[in-house]
Amino acid sequence: MRPTPRWITALTTLPGTDVVLSGSWDGWIRAWRISDDKKTIIPLGPIGAGSVGDVTLDTPSQQLNQTLALDGTPGLGQKEPEPLIKGVVNDIAVFERRPESDLPGADAKSKIACKDEPRGVSIVAAVGKEHRLARWKCFENTFYEGATSGGRNGAVVFEVPFTTNEPVEAGV
Repeated sequence: MRPTPRWITALTTLPGTDVVLSGSWDGWIRAWRISDDKKTIIPLGPIGAGSVGDVTLDTPSQQLNQTLALDGTPGLGQKEPEPLIKGVVNDIAVFERRPESDLPGADAKSKIACKDEPRGVSIVAAVGKEHRLARWKCFENTFYEGATSGGRNGAVVFEVPFTTNEPVEAGV
């Protein structure tokens, strides 16, 4: 079965990286990387689909790629996975999570105390039952019946942690 192309309903970039995030009416947010020659876009995979490994990587785009599952097509006997987001992705916002001690002017004591605070990127998706510009694709309201393919108005937050920047020592 051939994959169906989906409209891109939301688009954003991760500041300081070569990664682009696109949202669609099918409920998936997909990550893409711009190639080094700036001529092609390479799919990294859907956000929230899982992790592919435990390797320490050195660039933010490689770290984000590590936290995404590769976007494989299901086989004949496999069912296509259900997206975590129910409804149309109308907007995507990205911001960096970091401790208060990383702010300019913070004292040395707070830097030591906040060393173990989580760091990473938060991806916030605005989700709706219909597209923000028209009613081309509408989803029914599911109220409190659980996870179904119907849509809901709201927001979904994905936390993507940074990997450590400490050098990996080889076994001697």
